[in-house]
Amino acid sequence: MTLLLEQFAAEIGHSTRAVLVSRDGLARCATKLLDQDGTDRVAAASSTVLSACRALAECLGSDSTQETRQIVIERHDCMIYTMAAGQGSLLTVLTGPGADPGMVAHKMTLLVQQVGRHLATPDRAEGE
Repeated sequence: MTLLLEQFAAEIGHSTRAVLVSRDGLARCATKLLDQDGTDRVAAASSTVLSACRALAECLGSDSTQETRQIVIERHDCMIYTMAAGQGSLLTVLTGPGADPGMVAHKMTLLVQQVGRHLATPDRAEGE
């Protein structure tokens, strides 16, 4: 899986980093540009942002049974994308400011469509 993320990041360019995350915030794999501490921080933050997005949508009257499909955060120095990536998983990608947001989102969607079943994170048993 790491090889797929590395190939994806190379196609995007712009110092792209990618992390496959379980929805409860555990890193499954990441590109080499992130060390283990950075990978774990991205995983935890991705899960937190997803939860915050869900809560915000509910506050604004959205149907709480609907799943968040994609979150995009635009900063002056980077773009951050988080997308559902198979059952129980998220794909979080950070790019430099020069990356084309439409291309990044498109390539993320293609990656998830092509290998989504392999990206899935099974539910953990209670107490794990």
